[in-house]
Amino acid sequence: MGMTLLKNEKDALTDLKEEISKKYKLLWMKLIGSKARGDFDEESDIDIVIALENTDWDIERDIFETCFYLGLKYDIVISPIIYSEKDINDTFTLITPFYRTVESEGILISSPNPDLEISK
Repeated sequence: MGMTLLKNEKDALTDLKEEISKKYKLLWMKLIGSKARGDFDEESDIDIVIALENTDWDIERDIFETCFYLGLKYDIVISPIIYSEKDINDTFTLITPFYRTVESEGILISSPNPDLEISK
């Protein structure tokens, strides 16, 4: 099985990418979890890993709020996990089972290289 996103989910992720990119230096976004694996059900949320050049509590709070409001707009739940560039280059982060899963199973949905992005 593979990734399956409904139109409202694709639209929400497109809006999320646009909102984040307006304010912050977005490195990439990856879809993970049941939506990426294709074993989701009607109660599944959208798990998204967001990598930014820099982050702090205020930036993370802003992104969580953006996800909340987009969730209301599109009738979905977006669960973000946010990393800074420093975090993703840290040896400890790279060896964690969670990050290994992000690297092996995550589906790139946004990057500086538009050729790598999933089309709508």
